[in-house]
Formats: sequence, structure tokens, C-alpha cells
Amino acid sequence: METIYGGSVADGKDSSASAGYVELVLTGGNLNFYNAKGDSVRKSIYAGSAALNGGNAQTEQTKLVIDGSSKNFVGNKNANDALAGSGNQMVYLNAFGGGLNSTVTASSSVLIRNVFAGFIDTKNGVKKSQLYAGSNIKSQGNYRDGDTQIEVHDSILLADVLGAGFIYETDNTQFESGNAVSIVKKFGPRWMDFRDQ
Repeated sequence: METIYGGSVADGKDSSASAGYVELVLTGGNLNFYNAKGDSVRKSIYAGSAALNGGNAQTEQTKLVIDGSSKNFVGNKNANDALAGSGNQMVYLNAFGGGLNSTVTASSSVLIRNVFAGFIDTKNGVKKSQLYAGSNIKSQGNYRDGDTQIEVHDSILLADVLGAGFIYETDNTQFESGNAVSIVKKFGPRWMDFRDQ
């Protein structure tokens, strides 16, 4: 599966879907995807709902947790050999506490713990993860998320971290958020090694 939704999906014009409280917890698995050439490709995880092809979806409250403490993630096959020992905590993805073309009315939160987010590949290129507390908007309209928060603990980051949502390649769109909080602390001991490569 290339996209994970924690909430509901409304697919098609005049369709509608809603969800109350959604908690999506990932503690392992294979989150790696590759194109036909074998290059690594980021796919997306949404704790909230999705409105596709003219649908209308909304979620009241969300919580997304990505926790590598149990070391059950599958490493990326394109990662530099020096990182192989950390592959079981490695994630390469777009993670959203909100929805896709769908907002979270009360609050959304993201907790990232004990992971290697992003990696250096075998060509010494940087493959960044994208971590967002809010929703991802790709269709025209007026949108509003509630309060948003992202926390990153005890992790190695090759990633962008944003305390709210994100509009992507969309004109004539208004997207507002409530209060936004970003907390990033306790980087692992190899943080400088990643930055220096």
C-alpha cells in the first residue's frame, strides 16, 4: 500500500466522509517504496481523512505516532552501507498529522520517537523525510486546521519539520491553522555525522 490514511476517505464528486478521534500508531514495517529504476520514492501517511476527486472529508482530532523503539522498521535498500545497522529504525516518508485535502477541526498532533528520518544514499545523496503536524492541501478552496503540534524525540533527522500544514502546487487557495507548536529535542549521537556527509 503506497498511502496510509488513519481517517475516512471520500472519493468522488458530492461524496462525504467524516471521522471523530483518530490515532494512528506505526511501530514497524516496510515504509520504503521504489520507482521502476529502483530509486527511493517518498510515499505519504496521513493521520486524518482524505477528500479525493471532488469529495468532502473532515476529522475532528488526530494523533500520529511513529516510534522506532522496537527496531521493527525495514531499512532502505539504497541507504549508505554505514547506516545498515540503523536500518531497523529508518523511515523515509511524508508524514502528516492532518488529512489530504481535508482538515482536522479541533487539533492534530505528531510524535516521532527513536527513528532515523531520512538517509544518505549510496551515491552520497541526501534523501529527506517530510514531517508535518497539519494537513496537506492540493486542491482549491478555503481550509482551516485546528491547533497543531509536532514533537520529535531521540531521533536522527534528515528531514523538514513543520508545526502546521502544507499547501502544494495549488492556486486560489486559503489555508489557515490555529496555534502551532514544534518541539525537537534529544538528537542521537550520530546527528553530526549525518550533517557532515
